[in-house]
Amino acid sequence: MFYDEITQLIATHREDDWWDFKQEHHNDKAELVHDILCMANNRARRDSYIIFGVEDNTFSILGVENDERRRNQQNIVDILRNISFAGGVRPRIEVQTIIIDSHEIDVLIIKDSFETPFYLEREYRDKLVKNEKSELYGKIVRPYHIYTRVVGKNTAVH
Repeated sequence: MFYDEITQLIATHREDDWWDFKQEHHNDKAELVHDILCMANNRARRDSYIIFGVEDNTFSILGVENDERRRNQQNIVDILRNISFAGGVRPRIEVQTIIIDSHEIDVLIIKDSFETPFYLEREYRDKLVKNEKSELYGKIVRPYHIYTRVVGKNTAVH
């Protein structure tokens, strides 16, 4: 049933309020956190999916079996655990891997919650994302901003 739902979403050749395709796992953990917040605060009021291993323009199945940045459920939980969420309540997530066309596809499931909206109490930035001068340059997820997703697009990170 889950496999069928994911293959049907890929077949739509579009993204929407509660599903997003990523060719590979995030390099910048703040981008990952931003995507999770947007999905957790989705308007559809349902579990949402970030589907890794699918190109988001052609919807080709590429897989993540060779992705050096690939994260499992515990890796993502550890990232979220170290962030200051308002009220100490963070989104619940799950990672499932399915095989499509002989490729591994990771699906990050962000569970629906009555505890929305989720937002941060302190700014979050991935301290490992630096330019050639060793200056921080990655995304910044701002405190007290409610990020969400509208018709396949995340609200912007400033």
